[in-house]
Amino acid sequence: MAHLSHFLFTHIVKAHENLAYPHLIHPTAQISRIYLMASLAGHQPPHPAQAKVLEIGCAYGDNLAASAEFFPKASFLGVDIDEQAISKGKEIIELAQLKNIELKVVTDLKKDLGERKFDYIIAHGLISWISPDAQNQVMKFCSESLTSKGCFYVSYNCFPGWLHKNAVRDLLSDHLESSPKKESIKILRNQFNLLKNACCSWQAPSSFNSFFGEQLESIEGCDDGYLFGELCAENNDPFYYSEFIQWANEFGLSDLADADPMRELLESLPQESLKYIQQFSDNAILQRQAADFVMNTSFRSSILYPQKSASGNLAEHKDDAFMNCAFSFTKIVLNLEDTPKGTKVTLQGEKTFIAPLNSRSLLDALSQSFSVTARDFKEKENTISFLKTLLSAGLIYPVMPQNKQTPLNDQTPCISPLNRALAKKGWRIFNYHFECAEPPLKNLIEEMDGKQNCAQIAQKVGKEEKEIKDAISQMKSKGFMQWH
Repeated sequence: MAHLSHFLFTHIVKAHENLAYPHLIHPTAQISRIYLMASLAGHQPPHPAQAKVLEIGCAYGDNLAASAEFFPKASFLGVDIDEQAISKGKEIIELAQLKNIELKVVTDLKKDLGERKFDYIIAHGLISWISPDAQNQVMKFCSESLTSKGCFYVSYNCFPGWLHKNAVRDLLSDHLESSPKKESIKILRNQFNLLKNACCSWQAPSSFNSFFGEQLESIEGCDDGYLFGELCAENNDPFYYSEFIQWANEFGLSDLADADPMRELLESLPQESLKYIQQFSDNAILQRQAADFVMNTSFRSSILYPQKSASGNLAEHKDDAFMNCAFSFTKIVLNLEDTPKGTKVTLQGEKTFIAPLNSRSLLDALSQSFSVTARDFKEKENTISFLKTLLSAGLIYPVMPQNKQTPLNDQTPCISPLNRALAKKGWRIFNYHFECAEPPLKNLIEEMDGKQNCAQIAQKVGKEEKEIKDAISQMKSKGFMQWH
């Protein structure tokens, strides 16, 4: 499996040492999210607390380490062919004192990992970026290496969103073939601007012109490694969703859900769009494919499970199936309006707070936020349908287990050991949504060990005490908390 790498494309790294994929933690690729979405789809995956987890193409391992920190009794293995990335990842794990995660250089999955079985396998940003032969080997290995109720998370670029992007990629890649590698990014960004200006200067309006304007805006803030990997890496193979699932079926894998609720749940789409999708086909796979055309989807994160699984006949849960997880959700105002077609329900968000992911207690918490009684929702036979509606509207979000979270202390601030390790290396830190951000104030995070007060920290980092307290307040508002 010589081509099996993750975000660190080997030929890029050799050409330019600093041209590596950015250090990121991905919310959809966390086992708490995978567990939640699989459960909402009616599957019964192993609970993350004691799961065996594998990430293929883990790069630095920071994405995997985030889950490892929150589930200390689970075991995590990250593999990649890039020795430099694995070495850097091991430094982070040692600094964070994580005992339940191992990073390993692997060039042949079957040979190096043998017959080991895993409850969760993660392949984020891998399948579209490796050769067709390696794609088949990865799918075969994952199918054979899942436990009977395990889940395989796999993300990939997809059509129709990549139809226009491929045209750009082809043009820019051809241009770069004759350019010095060390100048690749500079040339790439310059050529993209020239191409955009050339298309947009044409007075006849077109969706293609509009597309270039949007793409230029979206890439201006991108890391060089991400940009080069998307547009100029050797392999970038988008799929149509329906064809990807059909291909997965050949390896005995079936589709459960997308790890992004906005991709999986269609209720929040405009009425005419939803009507088109529902009339397109009675088949759920084809309906989702139609939705991809409506939304111009360019990226998916599918959760697959073994067809031989005992829970092959999926059914919606109607009980408290999600103990020890939590939702962060927006305070809701429910507005009811009588229309000729019936009652129109509008949900509007106000504030954010945490509630256990337990259908009864979640609805109890929600009832305190509704402008009208939530009794009708409590009496619904299927409360999970209501949760799905909130998920699809982006009003609630999966987060860390609640009992792991503690608000930052203004007196002796303390933040997670992993975040302190990431900050020490100058990498992005993350909050309980698994959202990444640059650390506020240089050297602040690594000093937040719970043993020093704000005045002591201020002296160490060379800032005023007020600046430290303001930074802590900012971190609180963005969900950066101490856990453990």
